[in-house]
Amino acid sequence: MKKRVWIWMLNMAICLVAQAKELRVAGIFSNDMVLQRECSVPIWGKAQAGKEVVITTSWNDSCYKVSPSPDGNWKVNILTPKASAVAYEMRIVCGKEAIVLNNVLIGDVWLCSGQSNMSMPLKGYYCQPVCGSNEAILNSVGKQIRFINIAAKGAYKPQEDFRGEWKKASLQDTGDCSAVAWFFADFINKHVGIPIGIINASYGGSSVEAWMDAQACRQFKDIPVPGASDEPVPNEANTPTALFNAMIHPIVGYAIKGMLWYQGESNIFNVPRYAHSVASMVAQYRKRWNRGDFPFYYVQIAPYEYKCWNFFTPQWPEISAYQREAQRMCMKLIPHSAMAVLLDAGEEYVIHPSRKEEVGQRLGLLALSKIYGFKGFEAESPEYEKLEIEGNKAIVHFTKQYNGITSYGKPLELFEIAGDNKVFQKAEAYIDENNGTVVCTSKWVEKPVAVRYAFRNYVKGELFGTGGLPVSSFKTDNDSGRAYYISRKGSPKNDGSIRKPFAALDSVVLSKLNAGDTVYFMGGERFDTSLYIHSLRAGTRENPIVISSWGNAKATIASGNKTGLLVYDSEYIKIENLHFVGSGRKKGNTKEGVCLSNSRCMDVADVEIEGYQKSGLEIYCCSQVVAERVYAHDNGYAGIQVSGESGRKDAAYDVLISHCKAVNNPGDPTNMDNHSGNGIVVGRCKKVTIEYCVATNNGWDMPRIGNGPVGIWAFEADSILIQYCISYRNKTSKGGQDGGGYDFDGGVTNSTIQYCLSYENEGAGYSLFQYKGASLWYNNVVRYCISENDGNVSNGMGGIFVWNNSEDPEELKDCYIYNNTIYNERGGAMCFEKKSNNKNFFYYNNIFVGRDDLNKEAPVSGHFIGNNWFSLLSGTGFNMGGTLNFEQWAEATGQELWKGKIVGLNVKPIFKRPGKTVLTDPTLLHEYDAYCLAEDSPLRYKGLDLKKEFGIRMPDQNFNGCMPATYTMGACK
Repeated sequence: MKKRVWIWMLNMAICLVAQAKELRVAGIFSNDMVLQRECSVPIWGKAQAGKEVVITTSWNDSCYKVSPSPDGNWKVNILTPKASAVAYEMRIVCGKEAIVLNNVLIGDVWLCSGQSNMSMPLKGYYCQPVCGSNEAILNSVGKQIRFINIAAKGAYKPQEDFRGEWKKASLQDTGDCSAVAWFFADFINKHVGIPIGIINASYGGSSVEAWMDAQACRQFKDIPVPGASDEPVPNEANTPTALFNAMIHPIVGYAIKGMLWYQGESNIFNVPRYAHSVASMVAQYRKRWNRGDFPFYYVQIAPYEYKCWNFFTPQWPEISAYQREAQRMCMKLIPHSAMAVLLDAGEEYVIHPSRKEEVGQRLGLLALSKIYGFKGFEAESPEYEKLEIEGNKAIVHFTKQYNGITSYGKPLELFEIAGDNKVFQKAEAYIDENNGTVVCTSKWVEKPVAVRYAFRNYVKGELFGTGGLPVSSFKTDNDSGRAYYISRKGSPKNDGSIRKPFAALDSVVLSKLNAGDTVYFMGGERFDTSLYIHSLRAGTRENPIVISSWGNAKATIASGNKTGLLVYDSEYIKIENLHFVGSGRKKGNTKEGVCLSNSRCMDVADVEIEGYQKSGLEIYCCSQVVAERVYAHDNGYAGIQVSGESGRKDAAYDVLISHCKAVNNPGDPTNMDNHSGNGIVVGRCKKVTIEYCVATNNGWDMPRIGNGPVGIWAFEADSILIQYCISYRNKTSKGGQDGGGYDFDGGVTNSTIQYCLSYENEGAGYSLFQYKGASLWYNNVVRYCISENDGNVSNGMGGIFVWNNSEDPEELKDCYIYNNTIYNERGGAMCFEKKSNNKNFFYYNNIFVGRDDLNKEAPVSGHFIGNNWFSLLSGTGFNMGGTLNFEQWAEATGQELWKGKIVGLNVKPIFKRPGKTVLTDPTLLHEYDAYCLAEDSPLRYKGLDLKKEFGIRMPDQNFNGCMPATYTMGACK
């Protein structure tokens, strides 16, 4: 009997232990953690499927409930208060299990990453000290700084979790915190007075490629991406994706304020690609975190005598200086970034300099100035801006000067000057205190063309801002080249210097341009001219030719009835910071604003274009073009247009349109044969990405009745990606068609619309069209998108509209529409034109909500499986062409059936705030939660497992940037 009791008790104990393991929280959450203040913070973990997880927070006594997905994953967002050093509690309960996280602080959290100089602990490495470590450790007790060290390891595939715990500042633990991170946190805590959390994910000797995810690596042909496996990684620190997979992926989403980065020594072997690699890494991190362009502050590597490493790069003996130069370029490539310079803090034969407090404090100065609102001090190192040549003098200009530059009374010994032969001679250099420049001459150089400063492996910087921050080493001959200036007060007889500017950008000036040169139009001036650049190929990828404005204001190119700028048969040119104005689409102008034609490797950034009858920006038969922050408004045919030769999809390719606005482009008054008034339209092209863009109030003055404009759309195009965009309140002519949000029109193939928002457009939110005579339309996807109150004026009345004018289903086929949310309290959720024959159109896990009849025009066609339908006004909650019973409709049509059962639903979804959208900033889409399912929604985790059932490869995020749960319905978390 005793033996039976003992066996019974043992079995119960085993069961209890097993149950205790059901509820888990991700390893990044533990006692003593810091949560990001005043935001929506995701918390995630595992629990038994079918049981509710309840999270309560002591700071506001709020209760959050979430049901785990069938595979046990759960995730919920909680709201945090203002920063507080009060020790709070978070309780997570599932059934009889509970996890209590104590001593939780609310403040700012910083992700710190890189290689050994970031991982170097406050106590130092063995026989390698950190200056001031004893004092810092002794003074750390009781400070509101917490840190967690992510275990240094790599993996061939993304890991879901890790083991770790947050540490408080104490004599026992502080010495294990990253020294750079600690001094940064201490500096911010001292001046801002809020708790600071440090997530240290760093690995000694690591290359940037190891920290990049697979998508970032694939942007470079010379970075091999290893296949996913559970095998150990033999060279973790230098295997592409390995450290991202094991150390970053498990914490993606943990709410952070920003990121600190100290790395670069291990990438001296591939300096030319380094800046672009870091920029790609940061872009992917920001995309994965989905919290906008969070601050990225990084450390320039300190001078060190790398002579013993020179066998890696024999063509560049001064490899440290070249790497520092590459790091300077990062600031130009990465928005909201800044660099801490250490030119005065290196050690000749020690690669881990001991002065880590200065590193942390210089990063802290950047943060105080840029995000915490502190002013009145020097926060950044003065930075080389441009080189001006006057006779035998080379005049070096610097930007970011707070109160000038200084050498503290010492002579300048580290400047060198070169002529056309590029042989550098020691310069006689001095500071011109009248304008904060450095003037360089040499008796050996009569006509200087280039200057470099401190361009050695090991050096002690001698030039500073007056606040004590050192100027970075630099070289001008492969960076910014020469600067030429254009002014209305100039003359063609001048030399193009700032004191003697040219009068125009004519063929004479263009013939002078070399790689890295910049042409500045005087900011604030109006130039009544039209610009034409033909066959200009002097630029390179690293050193393009730049056409820009000088000063704080944009120069205006007023071209009247002509094109503002035409660039033809050219390469490696960047057009930035200019304002192009035509005479008006109805006032005589008949041209484009900025036209790039038959060119490659072009950038257009921070440009405003208005008053042109055709397109504001036209990209024609071009490749490798980036258009960023273009504001195209009050033009005729379109705000932005990409196009190529008729009958081809590859004449225009590899184009990125990012963070652009197409606003109030009403229509082309002379175009009586076709649509006009588009926001962004791309056609006869391939591999075009449109992201973080806005299109609104376009198309209202199209001068015809017939096929009309759309906010953002494509036709006769391949591999188009439209994502993170907002298209709203676009229009068409009175009696005209279209006027919708997005459209994949005739001949589109292999393309995707995802993570987009459409609302209150006169036409449909998302149109899937094939017109007669177009090439085949196939293999397209619309997923994780939202439509609100679209399609109530033109004939496309619905959130999704399908039309096939060819009437041949083989011409409109193979489309996957899944996990979208369609809400229309003014009309139908769907619209199928009478001519809408299609083949292999599949609709999965969508939420369709309409006013009354859920579908307009013809009966639905395609395959609907696992969707939810709800009619707001129907007494039954369902109306499909007069059929008011969902089950009857499903049985009669064969829709919403899978494996002989009805898998579709007909329930009220219960969104948080439907029908009230006012969002206009695409960078905030991740915070848009109007169509998140409420805690009591009957649709939570009611979707189908699309990968298991249909083999669909799911994306790594939903509309809100969270990892989508397996059984999610609709677009949002």
